[in-house]
Parts: sequence; C-alpha cells; structure tokens
Amino acid sequence: GDKAIAEKAIAESQANLNRPVKLQLRYISTKWGVAEDRLFNTKNRLDSFAGRSVVSNVAYNDVGSSNRAKVLEKGGSGNDPLLTTFVRFKGPAAQKKFVASH
Repeated sequence: GDKAIAEKAIAESQANLNRPVKLQLRYISTKWGVAEDRLFNTKNRLDSFAGRSVVSNVAYNDVGSSNRAKVLEKGGSGNDPLLTTFVRFKGPAAQKKFVASH
C-alpha cells in the first residue's frame, strides 16, 4: 500500500543523488528589478529532476500580501510574478508552493 509506494519513491530519489540535470531557467524584468519567472522555472525544475515531462501546468495563486490586486495597486503589471504557485501534475497529484521570503 502506501508504505510500498513511499519506499519506491525514496529508492528512486536515492538512485538519482549527484546525477547532473540539464535545467533552463528564465528571469523577467519588473518595475522593481529582475524576478524569477516562477511559472516557467517551476515546471522546468520538476520536469528536469523527473527526467521527463511530469507537469501539466503551473499557475500563480493569490494569497495574503502576494496577490494580483496588491501588485497592480503598487504599480506592477498583470505579468509580474507572485510568490505562490500551484502545480498540476500529469498524474493524480497537485502541489502548492509557498515562498516565505524574496
């Protein structure tokens, strides 16, 4: 059951320790300087570490002080990155990632 699934995941992860991965990252210009393109980078990180395409899509989430309305209120644009992303995988899993600092 669940324990066997966890043990298999751990074994797969351990087999990949110290394995180099090819990773492309992107940064974008904002009113406040350069910021990580979290949508692009999150998908590329997860796909690269998995060794195949596992991410269906990544979207920004409006939470607390990191939300689209606040960014626009401060003079930012609709394309500026937010701190929280939600990842939908190609399988039956989802992940919400909170960033606690810049």
